[in-house]
Amino acid sequence: MRIIKFSWMLCVAMLGTSVVNAGDYTGSIKQVFAANQKVYILLENGSGSSTCGAGNSFSIDPTTELGKAMISIALTAKTTNNAVWVGGTGTCDGYSPYSGSEIIASINLT
Repeated sequence: MRIIKFSWMLCVAMLGTSVVNAGDYTGSIKQVFAANQKVYILLENGSGSSTCGAGNSFSIDPTTELGKAMISIALTAKTTNNAVWVGGTGTCDGYSPYSGSEIIASINLT
C-alpha cells in the first residue's frame, strides 16, 4: 500500500513539474520563418517567456494538421498586427535560431 501511495505521489509531482516548466508569451509576432523542417515564430512587445533560449521564440511542426492550423493563426496575426498568446510544451527544439525555441502547444489570437 505504501509503494502504491508513493508511486502515485511521484507521478503527480512529475506531472506538476512538466506543467510548471512550460512557457507562455503574449505579444505581437515579429517574424515567421521556416528552417530545419519547422516553422518558427519570434514574438515581441509582450510579456512572458518560453523555457528555451531568449524566451520569445517558438517552433511549430508544419507536417501535422494542428501545426498547419497554428501556422495559419500566426500568419493571420502577423498580417493583421494582432497580438497572440502562445503556450509551449516545455520542450526545447533542437535547432536554435534565437539561442533556442520552445515547441508550441497552442496559439490564440488575443
